[in-house]
Amino acid sequence: MVFVVMIILFETFSGLTKSLLKNAKVAKILLESEDW
Repeated sequence: MVFVVMIILFETFSGLTKSLLKNAKVAKILLESEDW
């Protein structure tokens, strides 16, 4: 049971991390394009 919970938490965390990295990349591109 604990193992299943750990897997679910890990999947959720990795998904959040990926979306945060994606948002950071988009924000960086927007900032760079506004810099001109």
